Amino acid sequence: MRGCNAGGFRSDRPGTDSRWLLCAEHVRQLGAKITANLLAVLVGIGLLLAAMGLYRVKAVFGAQRIRELAVRVAIGARPRDILGLILRESARLTLVGTAAGLILATVSTQIVAHQIDSISQR
Repeated sequence: MRGCNAGGFRSDRPGTDSRWLLCAEHVRQLGAKITANLLAVLVGIGLLLAAMGLYRVKAVFGAQRIRELAVRVAIGARPRDILGLILRESARLTLVGTAAGLILATVSTQIVAHQIDSISQR
C-alpha cells in the first residue's frame, strides 16, 4: 500500500494521521492472506500424503491377492474382468470413506459452531 512507508507521519502519535490506520488495516489483511495461503499449502500437502498412503495400501492389497487374481485368470477371467473387480472394490471403499468423512465433518462442524456461539455469547 502506498503511504505506509512514507515519511512525514509520526508513529508516536498514531491517532493524528489517517494513513497510520490504513497501514494497520493493510497489515491485518496481509496477515490474513498469508495465513490463508499457508493453510492452503498445508492442506494440499496433507491431501497429497493421504493419496500416497491410499495408493500404497491398494498396492499392498493387490500384491496380497496375486494368487487369487492368478486363479481367476486361469479359469478364464479376462484382464477387463480383473480390472473391473479391483475398480469396484476401490469405488465401494471410496464411497464408504467419503460418506463417513462427510458425516464426521458435518458433526464436527456443528460441534465447533456450537462452541463458538457459546464463547461469543459470554
